[in-house]
Amino acid sequence: TTFPRNTAMPTPTPVVSATPHPTAHPSAHPSSSAFPAPLPLPNSHNQSGGRQGPMSRLHRIASPSDLSQWKKSETCQDLQAFVAAVGTACNGITTAQRQADFEARTDAQPQTDGVRAIARIVDQLKQLRALCDTHPPRVDADRRFGNPAFREWHDAMVARAAQATESILPTSMAAHAGELAAYWQGSFGDRTRIDYGTGHELSFVALLYCLGKLGVLTTSESADIGLVAFDAYLQLTRHLQTAYNLEPAGSHGAWGLDDYCFLPFLFGAGQLMAGAGDANEVTVKAVVTDDRVAEMRGGEWLYVDAVKFVQSVKTGGRLGETSPMLCDIAYGVSGWDKVFTGMKRMWAAEVLGKLPIMQHFVFGKILPFDKS
Repeated sequence: TTFPRNTAMPTPTPVVSATPHPTAHPSAHPSSSAFPAPLPLPNSHNQSGGRQGPMSRLHRIASPSDLSQWKKSETCQDLQAFVAAVGTACNGITTAQRQADFEARTDAQPQTDGVRAIARIVDQLKQLRALCDTHPPRVDADRRFGNPAFREWHDAMVARAAQATESILPTSMAAHAGELAAYWQGSFGDRTRIDYGTGHELSFVALLYCLGKLGVLTTSESADIGLVAFDAYLQLTRHLQTAYNLEPAGSHGAWGLDDYCFLPFLFGAGQLMAGAGDANEVTVKAVVTDDRVAEMRGGEWLYVDAVKFVQSVKTGGRLGETSPMLCDIAYGVSGWDKVFTGMKRMWAAEVLGKLPIMQHFVFGKILPFDKS
């Protein structure tokens, strides 16, 4: 996909519960102001207690015609709008600043369902990080990719998935823990192939989206979704990649950004658009050309942190050779607003619009293939 270089960024507007037209194609670029409207759940759904097992996994996309129908669906547009809304909400806020603010809000009483849910997501991710110490990489594994100890870690993660998602939900919504567990289990790589990629990242986004559809997460937590919950997830998955030598799922470095993930660049561009980057001396070009920016500002901006991580793990050549898209953006795109718009287009086309990724995605009641 060609990265757009001359596309104006729409002026951010307040987050609203809006849904693009159901027949729109991903290239229509849904508004960055949309957030999923909560589902009109009947009382029996809201009040039923007790844990359910993982939902029946429905793989609905198996052919090009299925994919074409998916790209026109309302759910596909809603996912794009959700990601855009999170990126827009992060504008001008540093990662460290938002995390410090969130920590202060977790100490406040009473907590909202959204704050409590994100705090518990972070806690569950920390517990999964601790599992890496319980299942350390095998030192005798003579393979370039795929330390088999990852399978042991993955089994332990799956065994506690329903319990993890139940802890995230309010008690009155415990019946949905099984459905959410399917997305939780799909967020951390493939046990058989010992790999990780943007499809797994999408599964975690689907979990967050479902929490929005259930009304647990609201517009008030939009920036927390990107800078607290997603960043905690990102740190864990990076550790999994390096500790267990996970293979990049699908094409290696498909976009010349990062072999494994996409959204740190999208959310990171959202942080820096609308003048925030220039005001903080973090220009599109400087992120790649000025080592001091990556070294000193990585903890503040997701995009900078992502470039810094790429540089730390891709040591076999210059950045222009290992991640050509990053350099093309740095030298060819004039501002963060255009980077943000371009990243939204790329994510829609190269993740939601690709059969090798979407054939593994599961659908359920909260996130249906087609709402009709």
